[in-house]
Amino acid sequence: MTPARFIDTAAAMIDGRALLFAALAVGAAVLLGLGVTFDIISARRRKALSRLERYCLRIDAPERGTSITALAAANLAAMTGPLMTALSQAFFAREKDRAEMRKLLWAAGYRHENALTALAAAKIVGAGLGALGGWLAVAKGGFGGDVVMVHWALIAGGGVLGAIAPEMALGKRRNARRARLKSALPDAIDLMVIAAYAGQSLDMALDRVSREMRGFAPDMAEELAITTAELQALPDRADALRNFGERAELREARAFALTLIQTIRYGSPFTESLKALGGDLRQAKMIAAEERGAKLPALLTLPLIVFIMPAVFVVVVGPAIVSIGAMFGGAAP
Repeated sequence: MTPARFIDTAAAMIDGRALLFAALAVGAAVLLGLGVTFDIISARRRKALSRLERYCLRIDAPERGTSITALAAANLAAMTGPLMTALSQAFFAREKDRAEMRKLLWAAGYRHENALTALAAAKIVGAGLGALGGWLAVAKGGFGGDVVMVHWALIAGGGVLGAIAPEMALGKRRNARRARLKSALPDAIDLMVIAAYAGQSLDMALDRVSREMRGFAPDMAEELAITTAELQALPDRADALRNFGERAELREARAFALTLIQTIRYGSPFTESLKALGGDLRQAKMIAAEERGAKLPALLTLPLIVFIMPAVFVVVVGPAIVSIGAMFGGAAP
């Protein structure tokens, strides 16, 4: 096929409005993608953050890979300026929606001030790419036949799926981070008990544990560092501990915070309380593992029936069926 004939065939297949829509979507996606790529390659840091924010977020590229993500989000918002702010407000028009998205970003580990704007940009890019995928399915795959409404429904459906994909990815990251926090909490409690036996106060113990856990449990180390900073900054120390439980979104973290609040309120030593709490958490973890092990035989029943029983049935009953068929067919078995 000559190039001219190929161009004529493609032009006959593609509707003019769909081509314009696809061009706009690709242009927007490429523009935003180039902006993010330029941010990462240039790697120019913004002005130094405040001392408290540096202490809380631990923005240090050699130690935390997430600092590159935060830097890219910050520079992207700075370059796009009011446009991205307006787009983020358009995506999250109500204050309730913005609060929920900020909470989701916070729970997923993205705590930069421009994280919401970066999420709006990701939704825009995802919507453009999804709509482009729907258009390609219509133009190249032939989905929908000649029904124009089906074509537009596929394009719109692809855009919607692309727009909600970043939020789904954030939810998955939040669940994974929550599981890591739950797994690291007993170790943090044990380290705090050791620090308390060494004569350190609550603030010093939290700070020391956060520094010690930075290598093998960075999420828990970050949460403890934020809690330490809030203990020094907030007028009510109990609020800092409650915030730890709310950020972690774990029942165990709330119990840990409540234990420390009671020790602060009544002036009792927190070593024995934390030892008891740590033992309870490890016992609960062991019970959960035993429950998962007890459910394993029931979970294996369906794969056993589907994959193993047919083969056993063929091996056991197959020769008898062949012999019976040969006997009724008049041939010797």
